[in-house]
Amino acid sequence: MATRDWLAIKTEYVTGEIDARALADRVGVAYPTLRDRMRGEGWTVEREAYRRNLVAKTLEYAEQNELTARAMAARATQQAFLDFALLPARERGRRFPELLRLWSAMTGEITERGAIVDEGGERLTDAELESIARGSGAGIISPAQGAPTPD
Repeated sequence: MATRDWLAIKTEYVTGEIDARALADRVGVAYPTLRDRMRGEGWTVEREAYRRNLVAKTLEYAEQNELTARAMAARATQQAFLDFALLPARERGRRFPELLRLWSAMTGEITERGAIVDEGGERLTDAELESIARGSGAGIISPAQGAPTPD
């Protein structure tokens, strides 16, 4: 029986975007085994807390540095292009739609939401902030670079 690094598997789930079935396939664990461990150790609750904390840190960072959503998206797009260049060819095909979406937002081909911090107090949704933060737009290390601690 193979020894599993359950801490690494848990960290990938909690800090990543992968779903449980895909993670089970990727690490070579039966889905019911992974699901039972996730339930028993409360991984989903930790994942939700991690994401809420990531959004809060992103907002705090943006407010402290008076960053607009556009500036954060520009950083995320730049990092996405750098990351994309390092991917294996088959992974590039899967990630290309996301890269195209970021590029479209930066070139004005799709409508941009208001600034994270603006005179009217307009804010992006949590999902949008999380997406920007994961793209390193808030200066937070992405899970691919090493998972940040959510404390």
